[in-house]
Formats: sequence, structure tokens, C-alpha cells
Amino acid sequence: MYVESLDEFVRSEVVRKSEWNLLDSCCRMEHYLVESSHTGETFMVKWFSESNPLLKGRVEWDYFHVLRLDKEGKAVNTKDFGGICIFLSKAEPFCLPAACLYDQRPNCVYHLGNHNMGRHCMDDEEYVTTGVDRTFPAPYWFPPKLD
Repeated sequence: MYVESLDEFVRSEVVRKSEWNLLDSCCRMEHYLVESSHTGETFMVKWFSESNPLLKGRVEWDYFHVLRLDKEGKAVNTKDFGGICIFLSKAEPFCLPAACLYDQRPNCVYHLGNHNMGRHCMDDEEYVTTGVDRTFPAPYWFPPKLD
């Protein structure tokens, strides 16, 4: 990823400084490069998680930050994925057109972890999670074959 200057990058972000400090203190941060075969675009998704050691490491919250990479490798903050959804798990990340999904909501990140799964819609910041007190023995999304 190419960023001309760190100051310019930070100023261009919509996340306030206090939120960056909170994200810096997260116990888990993972980066994913996701290429959409439907639009030809590449996204970098940062997945931040905070867990509570007193609750056996249960995840308290997840936050997702999505950057669109242009042809030169410059990263631009985005909440619009162009009508697709992004799927993250321990498997390779992938994208699907929202029209292929049951709820047909574009611009959402679907995630599956060891202790929870959920959907974070970037356009309205709606966050739905399930399975908070469960353990998923195989937290993997497998991409469907679309012909």
C-alpha cells in the first residue's frame, strides 16, 4: 500500500483521534486483501477486535475499516464497495454481489470468528452479531461457485 504522507492519510480518515487510540489498544487486529472478481477492485479490510479476558476471551466488539486500493496502490477510505459484500474468516477472504445474498444489502462485511459471527454494514453502521457465547469449531466461509 502506498501512502504519500502519514499526515495526509490520517487527515483523510473519518475516524477521530480518540477512536484511533481505542483501535490501537485492541488485542487483535488483522488485515485482509480482498479482490472482487465481479468489479475488478481490490480492498484492504482491517478487522479490529477487543476481547475480555475475564469472560474467557469473549469478543466484546469488532470494528471494520475498509480501504479501496487503486491501480497505483494508493489506499482510500470507503464505505461503498460497488454493490458487493466482503466475507472474512480463517479461510481466504472473498466478495459476492449483494444480489446473490438473502438480504441483498450491499457494502457489508460478513465475518466469522472463533466465538461469533456477524454482519457490519458500512453505509449505515448497522452491526448484527450472533453466537457470542458459542465456539465455532471451523470458522470458515467457503466461496460459492457462481457461473
